[in-house]
Amino acid sequence: MTTYIGQPADQYRFTPPPSPRRILPSHSSPAILPAERANFDSEEAPSLAASRANGSCTSRLHYSTKSEIKLMTTTERKIIAQFASGEITRDELYSLLPWYSDIDCVSRLYEDVITKKDREKLCYLRMLPVYENEQLEEIWKVLLTEDWHSEHEDLIRVFQCIFNKKQENIDFLLKIFRHIPLYISQDSAIKRSYLQNIIYAIGAQPQPESLCALEYLLSETKDEEIKKMISSQIEKRHSIVGGKYEFEKIAK
Repeated sequence: MTTYIGQPADQYRFTPPPSPRRILPSHSSPAILPAERANFDSEEAPSLAASRANGSCTSRLHYSTKSEIKLMTTTERKIIAQFASGEITRDELYSLLPWYSDIDCVSRLYEDVITKKDREKLCYLRMLPVYENEQLEEIWKVLLTEDWHSEHEDLIRVFQCIFNKKQENIDFLLKIFRHIPLYISQDSAIKRSYLQNIIYAIGAQPQPESLCALEYLLSETKDEEIKKMISSQIEKRHSIVGGKYEFEKIAK
């Protein structure tokens, strides 16, 4: 489980990921590895580097239709892992796997993962650089309410840094604050980090509603450590001047 970047006082230094955009292959037609035509999962398939070097990635790809769910092959997983580790760029990722630049295709893959509760496939999908796409916001919410995976803390950060413009998200965040996954509740350090990130996410939502929500949460919470985290966030939000946080307009 990844913990929050920096200490609580550093939370506003987080730099959001690049703005979402669909990146198309540089070739005139979508590219695939040469082995895909026969057996995309073959252990004998040429390496990614070799395919790029000899220019053999030139075959036409047949995109999935809306009625079908594309299977994630072993080769695709290897390429996605190479992107996540920094071995290839975002452009190279989408050049080799152009269908993953189609947000509708990715959404269907997520829906299939949720239906099947496929933890391994979810891990690979979460490596794709599409987490900031608004079309996935409702999918993130579904994932945050289910406990068969361990992506909760990373998903919460998206609501702090990106999905922070809808007032209705406040009620949702309060709901998941009160319903913690079992694996998180069993580890005090992970639980503290998770709750703290939910508090940050609530504070990042539209004002003055989010501040009112934090004050309400403070009044109903009995845990002294959690009370300190909420109080600290309220103070920090009051100290932010300008932009979307104009606290002089908030009714006391």
